[in-house]
Amino acid sequence: MTMTFSEILEWLLGVSDIKEIKQGYAVIISSTVVVIGWYFTRIGQAKSDRVKNTAGFVTVLRDKELADARQQIADIVNNRQEFVQGKTAQSLAMSKILAHLEYQSASVRLGLISESFIDKTERTFIHTVFRSCSKHVHKMRLERKSKTIYENLEMLYIRSFIGRMNPVIQLIELITGRPQFYLSLLDFKLKYFFIRNINHLDRDYLLEDWFRTKKCASNFKRLTLLLVTLTVLIAIFYKSR
Repeated sequence: MTMTFSEILEWLLGVSDIKEIKQGYAVIISSTVVVIGWYFTRIGQAKSDRVKNTAGFVTVLRDKELADARQQIADIVNNRQEFVQGKTAQSLAMSKILAHLEYQSASVRLGLISESFIDKTERTFIHTVFRSCSKHVHKMRLERKSKTIYENLEMLYIRSFIGRMNPVIQLIELITGRPQFYLSLLDFKLKYFFIRNINHLDRDYLLEDWFRTKKCASNFKRLTLLLVTLTVLIAIFYKSR
């Protein structure tokens, strides 16, 4: 059944003629239209700028110095070895790679470049590098007494490898038009608190096996979904009695 314009007005505002709309309502409606128009224009411009920035960032990925550094750490990454800091050319190369990935992750976090593009083109490399350096990152944070060292890379890795999982965060990202890294990290840390107690994992997730963490996180997600479903069914059952 199709509603006429007059019926829509009456349903929304309780009037059947546009001339009957009070000045206050008219101001509210016009202001709302302006805000919505501004919002979609802003989101569209942000996406357009992101595409341009991402296209420019591709040239950085092809930089010879960066390519040489990637070649030097190939053994560690390809063989899934744990990175140990030292005064070697390989250590310097890994530091250079980590600095690049941190800068790249910060750019994604700020909405400057496309997260989906980086995930599709650099996913495997980011995963293997961070897994190799996870304990190294933990050690650096303790030595320098700073929890923010390589934090952007950590958050990008968690979103990509573990998954965002929380639909509320995805909705917020849809509204804001940019990734919500910090919310994703808080969500993961909250879930890890329950996961590590249920599955007896390491207190610090940087020291735990990431494949085990991912498996436990997936099981926890299914368990949560099951409990929510059972709660809803039980509520419906008792309400219908």
